[in-house]
Amino acid sequence: LYTEEYFRNALARLKPGGIMTSWLPLEMPAQDFRAILRTFRSVFPNVYVWSTLSHYNKHALVIGSRSPLQLDVGRFLYRFDRFARDDLAAIYLSDPAGFLVSHLAALVGDDPELDSAPLNTIDLPTLQYLHMRAGGYSLAERRDLVAGSLAFLAGRRDLISGRMAAEAPTARTELLSRRLQALEEATTHLLDARVLRYRSPAEADVEYRRARELAPSHPAFLSESAMR
Repeated sequence: LYTEEYFRNALARLKPGGIMTSWLPLEMPAQDFRAILRTFRSVFPNVYVWSTLSHYNKHALVIGSRSPLQLDVGRFLYRFDRFARDDLAAIYLSDPAGFLVSHLAALVGDDPELDSAPLNTIDLPTLQYLHMRAGGYSLAERRDLVAGSLAFLAGRRDLISGRMAAEAPTARTELLSRRLQALEEATTHLLDARVLRYRSPAEADVEYRRARELAPSHPAFLSESAMR
């Protein structure tokens, strides 16, 4: 599933403008998490990671394409309204800006930390026996694995607002852009809070409060309120 050969087969089948997505577990030892990303990036020249912070999430999506990600805002809003808004309401992502801040990171340029990870290939399937290894999967260790993966992504933070384009800006696209600014800044603090959640609870609380002050209507806080 995560081999270089599998990803190359996917790339060969993409149409112009097409993207490849793959499930990305966050609850993995650092070397294995980076092995997936390195293998994926060895095939796709443009790599992005999305994960919603509206819930405590142990998974993400990695997205690959031949061309850099560019969002046609008008087309996105039309398709979001038509195909996604109602379905996403159940998980507090019916606001298009709240959905877009699930874009967390981009893997671009030289990255020695990533490039030192092993490639996962059919002949050398380094991930094949991950769950048979001794240790590393107690509750406390699993929590720290998620934090480590999020810390890696936080170090490669990317803002979707910098990848948006609108040929003829409208009142709605301008409102979306303004709303994104506060949500993206809050998401950066929330991401830091999730990294620190079990490592330094006091520091995590500070980041969490900063996020709430910036964007009290962030999906993470809507979800939290609904569960009380």
